[in-house]
Amino acid sequence: MSLGFQACQSEYSERMLKAIKLKQKYNEVKTIISESNSSNLKPMLVEIENEIKIQAQISGNEELFLKEIWKN
Repeated sequence: MSLGFQACQSEYSERMLKAIKLKQKYNEVKTIISESNSSNLKPMLVEIENEIKIQAQISGNEELFLKEIWKN
C-alpha cells in the first residue's frame, strides 16, 4: 500500500468521522423541530448540511462520501 493511498484513506476517514458527528447533530435538531413544531431551527439544518458537503468535498470522493453519510 502506498503512502499516498494511506494518506487519502486517513483523510477520508477523518472527514467521515466529523460528518458522522454532524449528522448526529442534524438528526437531533430535526427531532427537536418535529417535536416542537418549530421551524426557527431549520436554518441550522441547512448549515449542518452545508458543513457535511464541505467535508465530502475535502474527502476526495464526494459522491461516495455523501451516499455513505445519508444512507440511514
